[in-house]
Amino acid sequence: LNDPPATFAMTFNEPATLTLLTLQKDGEAPQKIAAPDKAATEVNVAAPKLSAGSYTLNFKALSADNHVVSGRIHFKVAR
Repeated sequence: LNDPPATFAMTFNEPATLTLLTLQKDGEAPQKIAAPDKAATEVNVAAPKLSAGSYTLNFKALSADNHVVSGRIHFKVAR
């Protein structure tokens, strides 16, 4: 990405509640990000201010049928 994102957007197949959301810049400790506590298929979370570098966004979500979904998104910010 040329510029840092303003938000992180995730889409789920069925309503899910984020139970964990962290952002980690390479070489640094992960930081927790506040996530909505309501189940939704579309989740948008404001991104903190980010400097140039490589990041990993980690998430865990609990779906409406009690399945745990987890994942990570890797991205780079150029400036």
